[in-house]
Amino acid sequence: MDVKKLLCSKTYLLLVLVMFLLTCVTSMNSSVIVDKFILLGASSSQVGLKWAINGVVEIPCYIFGSKILEKLGANKLLILGAMTLSIQYFCYA
Repeated sequence: MDVKKLLCSKTYLLLVLVMFLLTCVTSMNSSVIVDKFILLGASSSQVGLKWAINGVVEIPCYIFGSKILEKLGANKLLILGAMTLSIQYFCYA
């Protein structure tokens, strides 16, 4: 009964769709972007630099993530994450 009620919730279904799309974009970052770099002739150092920058940017998010969540709230943080991924892919283009 609870599952049926959950699946009838438009808000829940929208959230699942948004999270699915963000997960797809994040997964593409691991494979498609690196493949594109290689097709464009990037050296292994340049691909490594991409991973290094990703790692350095993620560290503050892991350290301060709970404080950011408390300050912004879940909805604003989700929007911020989506905007950040959009900017990242715009820069890749």
